[in-house]
Amino acid sequence: MVINGSSSKIADDKALMYPYIDYTNSNFIDNLPKNKENNILILGAGGFTIGLNDVRNHYVFLDVIGQLPHISEEHFLHQNLTDNK
Repeated sequence: MVINGSSSKIADDKALMYPYIDYTNSNFIDNLPKNKENNILILGAGGFTIGLNDVRNHYVFLDVIGQLPHISEEHFLHQNLTDNK
């Protein structure tokens, strides 16, 4: 998905993901304390790929495009966002 010159990509193989998504997930999301639910603010939704498979923490995605969640679910993610997003 490409919006305003920025892009996001989903891949089962981490080697195929965009480096910034893999870096953020690996170095921040995956290293958060496992014994509590964390509140995470993402500025620029990035196609909702940061923390995509994380169902424990609570995410707020802030983006200027109000229809982005619906567009991402239908045309990019091909799945509904979980309740914590």
